[in-house]
Amino acid sequence: MNATVRSPLRQLSSRETELGNRIFCLSVVLLLVLSEVFSSSIQSTLPGFSHLCRIVLTLGSAVLLVFKCVFLTGWQSRRQAAVAAAAMLYSAFAAFYGNDQWFFLAVLVGIAAKDVDLRRALKVYLATAVAGVVGVQLLHYTTGLIPFQFYCRNWDYGYGHYNGYGARLAGIFFAWSWLRWPRLRWWDWAGLAALAIYTLAGPGCRGAGLVMLLLLLLFACQKILPAF
Repeated sequence: MNATVRSPLRQLSSRETELGNRIFCLSVVLLLVLSEVFSSSIQSTLPGFSHLCRIVLTLGSAVLLVFKCVFLTGWQSRRQAAVAAAAMLYSAFAAFYGNDQWFFLAVLVGIAAKDVDLRRALKVYLATAVAGVVGVQLLHYTTGLIPFQFYCRNWDYGYGHYNGYGARLAGIFFAWSWLRWPRLRWWDWAGLAALAIYTLAGPGCRGAGLVMLLLLLLFACQKILPAF
């Protein structure tokens, strides 16, 4: 007896899939501008403008991601859609109760990533993250918009804490390495190693720097021992 094949709860057309990809990438850009630029120390010199930008970027990205999840995501069953809805509701409650929107936004990004071309999204992430970090560092070193603030054993590199800078460098490292793997060339190895060493020797962010070196070691193991 043949098993019954259930049709998907919602099946996307190619046009809807493309629109979903664009909306997801746009939301990633908004979140990165929020994280890379307006979560920096520019909040202390331009508080009103930064607060307004943070509200617009947060609400804009959340609306786009919810729209993508509801209207531009293919669901294979009611159970799958229900689990996604439950995760969204719980994360929204947690964000409201804990007064921190990042958990809610992270859950939205994870759900909205369904049916998305992740390599395309990673390219957008990498380009935006590099532009954001470089822009903040230029403002940090050449203007008073992002002032120098010393924290513990190092200055904050414009992010309130040197670990915040290291975390953003780690995001760049991960996007670069994932996009290039398994086609890493010598300049990729050199660039990734230089970024890891800079993270350890510059801001002194040991967590991010050591994770980068560990990932490089795992890449090397994979090259030398493919079965491993």
